Amino acid sequence: MLSIASGPTVTQTLLQTSYMDLCRACFLDLVISKFRQVLNPTINFSDVKPQRRGSLKAPGNLMIGFSGGLGSTVLLDLVKACYFTHMDAAMSKGGKEHPRKSGRAWSRAIVCFVDCSQGYGRTLDRTHDIRLALKPYEDLFEFVTVRLEDAFEISSSLNIEVDLSREDLPLSIDKKSDVSSASLLKAYLASLPTPTSYQNSISLLIRLLLQYTARTHGCSHLLLGTSLTTLSVNLIDAVANGAGYTLASEKDEDWQSPSSGVVRVVRPLREISMKECAAYLRWRDLSVIGNQRMLLAPTNNKDSIADLTKEFIFGLDRDYPSTVSAIVRTCDKLVSNTAGDKCVLCERLTQPGIQEWKERISIRNMGPEADTPADIADSSGNTHLLTSSLCYACHTTLTSRNSRGARKVAGIGDAIHNVPLPTWVRSNLSEAGTTNRMRQQIQAFLIDTDIEDNELEHIASV
Repeated sequence: MLSIASGPTVTQTLLQTSYMDLCRACFLDLVISKFRQVLNPTINFSDVKPQRRGSLKAPGNLMIGFSGGLGSTVLLDLVKACYFTHMDAAMSKGGKEHPRKSGRAWSRAIVCFVDCSQGYGRTLDRTHDIRLALKPYEDLFEFVTVRLEDAFEISSSLNIEVDLSREDLPLSIDKKSDVSSASLLKAYLASLPTPTSYQNSISLLIRLLLQYTARTHGCSHLLLGTSLTTLSVNLIDAVANGAGYTLASEKDEDWQSPSSGVVRVVRPLREISMKECAAYLRWRDLSVIGNQRMLLAPTNNKDSIADLTKEFIFGLDRDYPSTVSAIVRTCDKLVSNTAGDKCVLCERLTQPGIQEWKERISIRNMGPEADTPADIADSSGNTHLLTSSLCYACHTTLTSRNSRGARKVAGIGDAIHNVPLPTWVRSNLSEAGTTNRMRQQIQAFLIDTDIEDNELEHIASV
């Protein structure tokens, strides 16, 4: 339990916890110590040696994910104070690892805001409010805005779609049509089967957009403002959604895209509770403009597993403050898995043999005839299924059934039969060779059959 008690003077103001009372200076030092203790060991890569022993030097730039909420506001201020400016007397006692003695760990820092208003069927653009909130940092950090619909920006003449009405998720390729990326995003979200799928998909799109944006700007580190309380909610939510195999990635992960180096995703507030973040916010005189997702989401809807988990954990934390810490400490004992292929949707590892196991333990059709891959075989006898390229959690997200679909909750449009997929799914499938085989089979449909070979050679030469 945290509370702030004021004495006769400002300097006697104490933060009262269940185990100690801290003055302002000691509390800020404690938060700084927890923050640096998590982040510092992740800055140096093993294959890049710093110029001086004990110094911190990252191989790339820094990206900070900013949502406008409590955690990202505290994270931004801590990064500025610890790594990009001289800390004031109330927050630092110096030392050989201080930035003014060892140099900046990152030469360039970018703050990225993901506008997800289109995902909720709203036109509320908070970019201007975010820019005003970041004005005190404009001399140190660059500002980049990414929109949720950018995940469906079509960059080629073909678009991959999936049929969500079938358990095996057959793929199809359609010619590029004159459809906006916002329309594709709404069609994808509206076709998801459950409110949980809807919330999980938005979180997945935001995470991967941040990672790809970090790669584009040459960043080696991506920092997220996930506090200890939020992390415990995310861990339980991941287990409930079937992502236990990659649970360690909810804390930290080294993400690598097919065409570039590693982006290290770090959550440096994972040792700082939400209440401590609120106290830090007050004593540093910071303001929160509000998390966009919390402002846009329906306030009367608690149908998703994430919302129910959050309500459950927050309720436990009020009566038993050690619950949140116990959840995270227990999950810290888990070892990251390295076996398995990469899921084409979430880009995390898939557990080997998971689809065969799911077929054995799940009853998906009560009728006499169940759907089989042979039902969607083409004339050549080949099948193209997304199921074999997904992890358990993503497959459950796309195939779970509920009486209330995502469209009824979000109100973002009508579901469609063939659902578009994010752009990185295409590149990930191409890496596995699936798209190449499909392109060969529909080659006759991509060009007019009356074009002669010499005309094709002329077009190619031009």
